[in-house]
Amino acid sequence: MEKIINGKKKCTKCKEVKLLEAFLPTKQISSGITSKCKKCFNEYSKNWRLKNLEKTRAYFSEYRRKKNPSLGQPQIFVRDEKGKFAKRPLIK
Repeated sequence: MEKIINGKKKCTKCKEVKLLEAFLPTKQISSGITSKCKKCFNEYSKNWRLKNLEKTRAYFSEYRRKKNPSLGQPQIFVRDEKGKFAKRPLIK
């Protein structure tokens, strides 16, 4: 367990002592903050996504399909009283 001294903590990746604001909150660790600083964590996440590109694409494709079921369906636009197309498509 990393020590938190005077509102600072040492990053396990870059080994720098940084303020607690430089770390992400988490419920998985008893201290409540991650062991890597935000910069190192973002770098790690980016590298992981690049190494696992197919898995990442499949996950986000499924996520978008679940969150927006109208994706992939043709959009139906309606005309307003002046005969112009509405800015938003009609959602059934």
